[in-house]
Formats: sequence, structure tokens, C-alpha cells
Amino acid sequence: MISILIIDDEPKIVNSMEKLMRQLPYAPLQVYKAYSAAEAIECLQAEKIHVVLSDIKMPGISGIELQREIVKRWPLCKVVFLTGYSDFDYVQSALRNGAVDFLTKTEDNETILAAVMKAVESVTLNDRKEAIIKKGQDDLRKAQPILQKEWLGAVLNNEIRISDLSQAQLDEVQIPLSLSAPVIPCFCKVDEWQDSYTLRDKLLMNFAITNIAEEILGREVHMVSYSEEPGKRLWILQPRLEAREQFLTDTIQPALEAIQEACRQMLHLKISLVIALEWVNWEDLSSRAERLKMALSSGFRIDENLLIQLPSTSEFNIREQEEQFLHSVRKLSILTTSLEEGNRQPFFDLYSTLRAQILSLPPHLSHYKIEIYYSLGLLFLSYLNKWNMRGKIEGRVDLTRLYSIGFGGTDKETLDYFSELAQVIFDTNDQGQQERNNIIVEQVNRYIHIHLMNDLSLHIIGDAVGYNPSYLSRVYKHLTGVGIAEYILTQRLTLAKSLLKESKLRVGEIAAKSGFMSEAHFFRIFKKTTGMTPAEYRDLHVIEP
Repeated sequence: MISILIIDDEPKIVNSMEKLMRQLPYAPLQVYKAYSAAEAIECLQAEKIHVVLSDIKMPGISGIELQREIVKRWPLCKVVFLTGYSDFDYVQSALRNGAVDFLTKTEDNETILAAVMKAVESVTLNDRKEAIIKKGQDDLRKAQPILQKEWLGAVLNNEIRISDLSQAQLDEVQIPLSLSAPVIPCFCKVDEWQDSYTLRDKLLMNFAITNIAEEILGREVHMVSYSEEPGKRLWILQPRLEAREQFLTDTIQPALEAIQEACRQMLHLKISLVIALEWVNWEDLSSRAERLKMALSSGFRIDENLLIQLPSTSEFNIREQEEQFLHSVRKLSILTTSLEEGNRQPFFDLYSTLRAQILSLPPHLSHYKIEIYYSLGLLFLSYLNKWNMRGKIEGRVDLTRLYSIGFGGTDKETLDYFSELAQVIFDTNDQGQQERNNIIVEQVNRYIHIHLMNDLSLHIIGDAVGYNPSYLSRVYKHLTGVGIAEYILTQRLTLAKSLLKESKLRVGEIAAKSGFMSEAHFFRIFKKTTGMTPAEYRDLHVIEP
């Protein structure tokens, strides 16, 4: 509903304006009347007003002062002033405070109605913008758990470097942790689900377990939770205050025992927990989280309700070199993504790191080499099969080696082979993309030449060649350095010049055959481009018999 408030100390004007406002094409429409500033303020306090139609000078208070009160109460309300004054200072003050129009009382009814309709449209637009922004904010709040999961996943999978992160990025996704302070990772696993539990039940229990943990630990630590599958969850803890020396053993350990007991009693679930009893820097979080996961999975499958404390010197520790290598192995999915998306540089940056680590592995870790060779072989084979590329590259690289990786040749030769194979794939794709680009340009140019005298809007050309108009415009300009409209104009002028020189057609006929909207339009464009009229151009190029 649109609500309008009319304010004037002359009842006759108020009543006539009310009748006029009833002609507005809005339904429902509510029109309020006030014969003084005091009445107006009372109405503004009781009702939401969209548009105010007010005299600018009334006894006791000016319209400008009243406008300030209106803006305080309803910031989006629009004010149209009716007055007998034409004082510039009044106009300037009114416009500065957000008035949308300033009319004299001598204006006709149509002008007043148009001004009010303009104000209503402005309010309606603001309401729509406000609703869109509010919906966006609501959607963002709903998406926060997804954004947090993506961010934490990228950190834990080493997809982003900690040194590249800022506190603002954590705050943006509402992760209540500080990058400048160490954390405590804790891995939680449900020992066994009831057979009747559905996936939804498991997800619900996941949240319930985390809620219990937050309730018990919440006074002492900030906490975020990350999960890739139901029943397995990593908690990242950070003390709210500066931690005491025995914080881990005196506070965290008893709290974890309480969490296990609460889950057993309230949810009828047994959970196992493993925690690193040492502070962990963000740079080491990924590797330490992997240790916790391995510790919970190694050698304890017959037990339930475990609480494992994993010190840095535990038997589950992995030597630094081996640990770094395992992290690189887990990044193979990034290699796959880079290959799929044609990101050559990121692919070879990561591959170079992996290659250096493989070549520096000691003999007792050679089994990892076999794993990585077969993983790389499968990566490339899957890609070639998926995109049916074997026929395109088999003449450029020996694909038979792909089927016998690890059974012949030195490590360097094997790694060089994978590098060569990747280069060939990227080169082939680049060549194919260039060919596709050339085809796009050829299709557009051919269509333009054939239909030069017809309508050649971007939408028509896009439909003809099968591409979205805005995408086609960007791609064509990028590939040729010339916009489609500019190319069309050039071709039309070229044809027109040819007809002027070689035919006896009238200028109007030449304009039509060249695709110009009218003879006048052709005349104007031709002179602007060549510096002469079509007739002058024809005279200049006439061939004497």
C-alpha cells in the first residue's frame, strides 16, 4: 500500500490536494491530512508514510525543519514541496535533505501528479533495493556454514598458503579464530551408528555432538568444526584468554571426557577423540590434523570411546620429509583440476614441487613413489578417456608408456615423461581453442557479409551462430581487437564506397543496399567517417571515359 501525507495550514489546499491524489493509479492508496506541523509529526509517529506533499512555510515550523523530522522517522520517505516561494536557499536546503521535487502552488494538476508519481517510484525502487539487500544478507547468513567449510577445507588440504591469508578473510566468513594465535586440533569420530540411522539422522547427530562440545568448551575456547563425512569431524580450538601453562591438561582433557559422557547419556552415541597435547601453529594445522586422523584409525579399531592424547613425540609422528610428501600426494586432485581447467602454470608449479620431493625421497620410502606414479598415470589416462584425446596426441607422445608406469626407466625419466605428456595436452588444448576461436570469427564475419543490408543486431547474430550475445561480443572483440558493431560499420562503408565508384545507383539506393537505416543516416555517417559527402566521394573517384 502507498501512503501519502498532505500538510498545509490552509484546509482548502489540503482538501483539494487530497482529491487530486485520489487520481493516482495506485491501489490500495492511503491519503492522510495534516493542517499543522504538530498534526503531521503525530501522523508520522503513528503511520509509515511513503510520500509527503507539504507547504514549505507554515506557522511555528518551516517545511525544511519538518523535513528533518520526517527523515529521522522515515529515512526513505520522499518529500514534494508546494510553495509560493521561489527562494533559492529554500530550494537548496530542501534538495540537500532529500526532497525529490520543489513546485510552486501555481503548477497545474498534471505537474503535481507527475511529481508525486516520481516520488512514489523512487520510494518503490528503494523498497525493492532494501528487500533485495535484506534477502542477500539472509542468503549470506544461510550460506555461512558452506563458506566456512570451503575455507577450512582449502586450509586443511593445503590449497591456500597460510601466509596469503588475512584476519579479514576469517572475519568475513565469521570464523571466530585469530590467525596470530596457535590452535588446538581435536579429531572426533562416532564409533558406530545405529543400523536404523539415515543420512539425515547422522547429519543431525553430527550437529548435536558439536553443540554439546560447544556448550562444554564454549566458556574457555573459541571453536569451529569441519567435516567431510558424517561421523568424522575436526574441531579447531583456540583459548578465549591467554592460556595457562597447564591449560591443555587441566582444562581441555577433562572437558573432552565430559563431552564423551554427555554424548553417551544424551545421544546414546559412543565417540572417540584424539587431541594433540601441544599448541599448533596455523602453518602446521593441516599436517597435525592428518596425524590425528591417522592416530584414530591406526590400531584401535577394536576399542570404542577412546580419548587419545597425541604428543609431538608419539609413535604416530611422521618424519618431516615424509609428512611433506604425503601432503603433496593429497594435492593430486588440484593437478586434476588444473588440467581440466587449462591452468598450465598452477599445474606445473605444483608438479615441480612434487617432482623435487619424489627425487629426494630416501630408499626406505620408495613405496610412495610407486603410489604417486600409478596415481599420475590414472590421472592422465582418465583425462584422455574423458575428453577422447588419445587420437589427437598419440602421434606427439608415446602413450604406451602410460600403461607401464613404474616398471621401467629411472625416476627422472618417468617424471620427465609425465611432464612431456602434460605439455602436449596443454598445447593440444590451446591449439584446439585457437581453432574454435577462428571458427567463431569466421562464422560471424560470414553472416555479416551475407546479411549486410539486413538488421544486424547483436542478438540476431548471436542466435545465428549459436552464442550468447554478450559473450559473443566480448570474445569477438578480444580475438580481433575490433567490436562487432565497428566491423559491421566498416563493411557497410566499404560496400557503399564500392557502389559509389562502380555503379550508377542513386545515393538512397546505395544506402539501402549497404544496410543503413536511411539516406540521412548514411549521409551523416559517411561524411563523419570520410570527411566528404557520398556525392563528393563519387565525383572524386569517377573514371573519365
